Amino acid sequence: MNKSFVEDSRAEAQRFFEENPDVELVELLIPDINGVFRGKRISKQKFLKSFSEGVTLPGSMCLVDITGDNPEGTGLLWSSGDQDNLAKPIPGTLCRVPYGELPLAQVMMNLHNLDGTRFFADPRNVLQGVVDRMAADGFYPTVALELEFYLADQNQETAAPLPPQPLGGGIASDGVQVYGLQQIEDFEKVLHDAVAELNRQGIPADTIVAEAGPGQFEINLGHVT
Repeated sequence: MNKSFVEDSRAEAQRFFEENPDVELVELLIPDINGVFRGKRISKQKFLKSFSEGVTLPGSMCLVDITGDNPEGTGLLWSSGDQDNLAKPIPGTLCRVPYGELPLAQVMMNLHNLDGTRFFADPRNVLQGVVDRMAADGFYPTVALELEFYLADQNQETAAPLPPQPLGGGIASDGVQVYGLQQIEDFEKVLHDAVAELNRQGIPADTIVAEAGPGQFEINLGHVT
């Protein structure tokens, strides 16, 4: 990062804290290879320094398995002393967390080697390498993502997906109603809240669909090129 870019990014963060004076902690987010966010929470003072100094985090956390354990053979744990890498904020990703009891901000981070080059196991760096190679060939991908999930009845003792009771009362549907509007209406409060919170965090969400299973829904995110 050049000096002016770092200064502009830090100024952006300072404006955020001026607009959110009650926020004292920032949660650093880096996805592992399973898409699970990992990181830590730091003070806003330490975060402001991270634009130039970075924040130390072990590169091994990018390659943990779905249980959070370090698999053997990665070469990133004991054989290398589980060494630290430098994490730096991704401009434009700092936002306030709209849920939770304590004031908190979140920001996406990129992992770098100590010499400033991209750390090979950071999934975002892997993806950036793919985008760079495509751009060199004149291709520019458009990515559309969706969140697909089940709402389940917490009072049920079985682990099988089960339709929850409608929030306004009534009988749960045990059939499949693809694109059913009644299913959306039954759970519109939680679904609309989810869309509102996504948009408040700068994640464009614009569509809700009842999917092909009891209690199964889909929220579509905006296309990004």
